[in-house]
Amino acid sequence: MNGFIKNIYKKISKAFVSSLISALLFVNNPVYPNDTILSKEHAASIFSMSKTRWNSSAIKIAESGHAKASTNSHGVERMQLRYGTGAYLYVGPEFLSVNHIPSSIHVTLAMPPPMSLMFDTETIQTIITQVKSQMLPEYQISANYESVGGGVALFFIIVED
Repeated sequence: MNGFIKNIYKKISKAFVSSLISALLFVNNPVYPNDTILSKEHAASIFSMSKTRWNSSAIKIAESGHAKASTNSHGVERMQLRYGTGAYLYVGPEFLSVNHIPSSIHVTLAMPPPMSLMFDTETIQTIITQVKSQMLPEYQISANYESVGGGVALFFIIVED
């Protein structure tokens, strides 16, 4: 792939990832993608919720058809959004107890093989760096990625600073 085409793929992939991740972190807001990969406002909204409130919100959004929700082994709803491209976006806060706010928010973006070809190590590192800088100083982000079934998965954990 020549340099020009590779740069176009990188720009497309960054915009796509931005749209996907910000679309999932809507909680009680409509899905309107914006320029950020992870929104401080949406993270703040999630961090303000109890487990009961989060679960109710996730179920309400699933019932509206905007996403799917499934309960994990700790009784917390995990939201799943699937795009026409086959990419999946998952979000789920982690709670230490029912009445407390989340200790962290876990976000995963999983891209199938055709799309994952646009995500080389350099592009992934650029995305991770962008996410971290956008969330400072209020939030710390840990991020990782791995090849999964021929595709690529990006894993983000958000914690309040």
